[in-house]
Amino acid sequence: MEPEVTPEPYDPEYLQDVIRVFETARSRLAVAVAADSKITPPGQRECYRETDQRLRRCLRDLRSLHRLELSEFVHWSDNVAALRSLLASFSPGKGRSRELCVRLQDVLARVEAHGGAASCGGSSGRDDKQVP
Repeated sequence: MEPEVTPEPYDPEYLQDVIRVFETARSRLAVAVAADSKITPPGQRECYRETDQRLRRCLRDLRSLHRLELSEFVHWSDNVAALRSLLASFSPGKGRSRELCVRLQDVLARVEAHGGAASCGGSSGRDDKQVP
C-alpha cells in the first residue's frame, strides 16, 4: 500500500497522489479482467471497456491540471479515500473482476456527479462545442 500523503489542496504532490490512486485502480481492473477473460461473457466485457474509458478520461483530465482547487478538495479527498479503501480490501481472484468493475463504477459515478467537464478535476483546456 502506498503511503498516504497529507492532503493540502494546492500541493502538486497531492494531485500526483490522486493520479497514482486512479492509475492503480485502472491497473488493478486490467489485471482482474485479464484473469477472467476466458470466463467473461461477451456482454460483460462492454462493462469493463466502459469503466476503463471512464478511468482514462478522468486520468486525462487530472493530468491536465496544475493543482486542485480548494472547492474540489473535499470532493477529491473523499473519492481518493474510497478508492484506497476499495483497493486495500479487494483481493484478486478468478471471477472477481465484475465486482471490482461495479465498485469502481460507483466511485466514478460520484466523481462524475461532481460536475460535468469539471467532474474529473477540471476542464482539459479544450472547447467542447456542441453542434446543433
